[in-house]
Amino acid sequence: MNGDKPTAGLEKRAGSDQSPPVARRSLLRQRLLTLFSIALVLLFSPLVGRHDLLGPWLGIPSLDLYLYGVWALVILGAAWITAANRDDP
Repeated sequence: MNGDKPTAGLEKRAGSDQSPPVARRSLLRQRLLTLFSIALVLLFSPLVGRHDLLGPWLGIPSLDLYLYGVWALVILGAAWITAANRDDP
């Protein structure tokens, strides 16, 4: 050996500073998968049938309010998760 230190895996790849580290991507996937699982439970469970039994609220069927409300919360949650990931250094 002529004094060179082994640098396997230490050199920077082209464009590696633009992509998030593996741990951050993994955390993002976990958060989005958790949000997806919660959405599945809220949208495809016996909870949905219960809202059909309730009467309308301000002239709007409670089932419609529930479904659109959950849908809006899932979209807001996904936006919040991805925006929080983008802001991290």
